[in-house]
Amino acid sequence: ADFSEAMVKNTHLEPTNTGIAMALPVGDALQEPNWTQGLGINRGFHTAMNQAFVCLLAREKSLLAAVAESCAVHKRMLDMKWGMGHSGLAGSGSGKIGLKPFKKWDTDPRNRIPYK
Repeated sequence: ADFSEAMVKNTHLEPTNTGIAMALPVGDALQEPNWTQGLGINRGFHTAMNQAFVCLLAREKSLLAAVAESCAVHKRMLDMKWGMGHSGLAGSGSGKIGLKPFKKWDTDPRNRIPYK
């Protein structure tokens, strides 16, 4: 039997009235559904960190601030020129796409990717 099927059968969810749930897009398929560039893991990690920061904003500021940040950082990711030769995707920050040095990274996208 498939392990995931066993997990679903053993999961009991009860409806609650706790409010709104956010659905946040994570992964390379949002940018490049055909995966022709081989950059999926890099963009996947960045989008995961971006959305972790969005969750923090939702908790610390507001849902509206979180949604605005999610949209803004997604646009920044789309505008980046991924895969331009030595692009610093491994975290060196030495490439031409503007990634900041790895030592400065955290979940805040401004500490990793270029913002205008």
